[in-house]
Amino acid sequence: MNPSALPVQQLVARAKDGSLSTADVDEVVQRLKSEAPGESTYRLLYVVGRTGATRHESLVASFLDCQEDPMLARLALQTLCTFWGKSDQYLSDLRRFVAGVDWDTDGDVQQVALSAAGEYLRHNRDRTLFQSVFNACTKALGGEVDQRVALAALARALGTPQAELSTSYLKRSRPQLLIQAASWLDSHSPDE
Repeated sequence: MNPSALPVQQLVARAKDGSLSTADVDEVVQRLKSEAPGESTYRLLYVVGRTGATRHESLVASFLDCQEDPMLARLALQTLCTFWGKSDQYLSDLRRFVAGVDWDTDGDVQQVALSAAGEYLRHNRDRTLFQSVFNACTKALGGEVDQRVALAALARALGTPQAELSTSYLKRSRPQLLIQAASWLDSHSPDE
């Protein structure tokens, strides 16, 4: 069946089970390009990301600054950095979103950026990005979830295994994580 004739929920299900062909994904991309942003935009973008269709990277990246719908920007960032592993190509976006942008009023994009930054920093050095993650941990963020996401990102950047990142671990380890992070910042010059 022609993907443009399929309900969006069926496209999502087929993306999850891997039954969409390259041609099907290309038709989904055409829908994304031709339809005005609306209810189905998020799910169509999800389909592109879920299928690993990296040939459509520029389309996904075009949603990074979707101020009218931060959830689309969030999904674009998550797709590019987390699902497709392209954080190194989107460092300026990661830095910007970790620091926070005024149109991300609920912090949805910032949370994904923090998570992606923690994973990136686990294997790469970027003092500016590390400083931004540290700053997110030390300033008053929106709430407990925001604080947990920021601390988890910092813990990942410092090498803590994912399996250890329980809420109780993060609460208990917060002072130690902040001391370790401050020490890391002191030992790495701003030019790194």
